Amino acid sequence: MKKSIYWSLPMEYELTKKINFAEDKKEGRKITAIQAVLALVAIGIGFLICPFEKALSVPQEEMIAALILSLVVVMIWVIFHEKAHGAVIRSITGKKAEYKRVEGVRISYAASKALFSKSAYLQVVLMPMLVLTGLVVIATVVAGPQWFWYVYIVEICNLIIAAEDLYGAFTALKMPEKTLVFHRGSQTQFYSK
Repeated sequence: MKKSIYWSLPMEYELTKKINFAEDKKEGRKITAIQAVLALVAIGIGFLICPFEKALSVPQEEMIAALILSLVVVMIWVIFHEKAHGAVIRSITGKKAEYKRVEGVRISYAASKALFSKSAYLQVVLMPMLVLTGLVVIATVVAGPQWFWYVYIVEICNLIIAAEDLYGAFTALKMPEKTLVFHRGSQTQFYSK
């Protein structure tokens, strides 16, 4: 059975890539660009699924209430997004995740002292986004076309929030199979043989 976590770096591994969103301005600009592209693609897909005019057919009071509810859901998701990472970290490592506050950033990131296998790391970084995407798909079907955009705005924000996670996941996928990942929230290090 393949080992999914290590508590210390095995001797034959060396640092092959380091990502630091909080300190590296170039990496920060990449994330901003990815967020813009994700938002535009998601909006484009939304227009293909449901014309925006349907959202405007809702009575004004209901429209305002739906927008407020959508924003509240997004704010709650921002808070629980990192908690969801923490829950996955705990399920894999058996230990509670740490929450690190990055200077200059108003949010905390879930982190662990474990080195994750590539597959375990992908679970940690992708699970929160995939769970909410699944919930949004169900909610858009239940809500129907008139309410589609009020629910779908949550998915657009979900993708924007998950841009760093997606970047980390795509970086991991390009690494050799036996890569270990040290995930400290906004800082991730990849070690390979």
